[in-house]
Amino acid sequence: MIPYEIMSLKKKTPTLNLEKIQGIEKISIANREVYNAAEIGPVLHLIQTTDNVVLQQQLKNYFIIRTVSFIESRIKGYLIPLINDNSLDVSSLFNGELTISLDDLDKIDRSLTKGDIVVTNFNFQSLDNIFSIYSKLLQIDFFSTMMDVIDSKKSGIESHTNSGSNMIKNWPELEKMFLLRHKIIHNLEIVEEDVDFKYLKILQNTVATFLTLTWNLSYHILKFKRKDYDKNVKFKQFIACKIQEYKKSSKNS
Repeated sequence: MIPYEIMSLKKKTPTLNLEKIQGIEKISIANREVYNAAEIGPVLHLIQTTDNVVLQQQLKNYFIIRTVSFIESRIKGYLIPLINDNSLDVSSLFNGELTISLDDLDKIDRSLTKGDIVVTNFNFQSLDNIFSIYSKLLQIDFFSTMMDVIDSKKSGIESHTNSGSNMIKNWPELEKMFLLRHKIIHNLEIVEEDVDFKYLKILQNTVATFLTLTWNLSYHILKFKRKDYDKNVKFKQFIACKIQEYKKSSKNS
């Protein structure tokens, strides 16, 4: 697996992008069921059944591009309530204050939140950025915590053991997908021959597990920080240890 340099994400001066902010409402309604049943399911079926090699190739390209876009929009949809509902400190992501021109102020037709500003100032089309932002917001190495929480012997929870183990096994395929998306978009390449139906089906399942774990784990960590997580002593000890590890690495970076 690629080691994610979570401390390398540079702080930004926050900017106001009204076009992106006004698109947030659409992001929040994106859901896994629509993605799987109404869009990606039929695409996978066509890839598997068509004899048209050119069509199959273009559908593979579309699958890769669309799946990364889905992850991006879903993560944004997760982060907005995570930040806003829990009053998370976003100062680890930004330098300086947000300034708004009088012209822009007149164009704003709803209240702005910290979550809006975060998701419109950062790119979520890379795993590095996703894990860096979650890590800085939650003050924990989110990637290593996610990988370790799957091991019930370490974390004390059983719920994600089987699907999580498959995700770990298939993680290189997820990393490869982000690289493929970059090649398709920026270099006008087509996906390799080994990107077949089986690979795409693995991606579909791995993405679903990754997003579910991201949502669940972030809220478990926040429950621990609020000191209202008292059901599982082993999990409490596990999270406390991961937070201490993050603090040490932050001091040394």
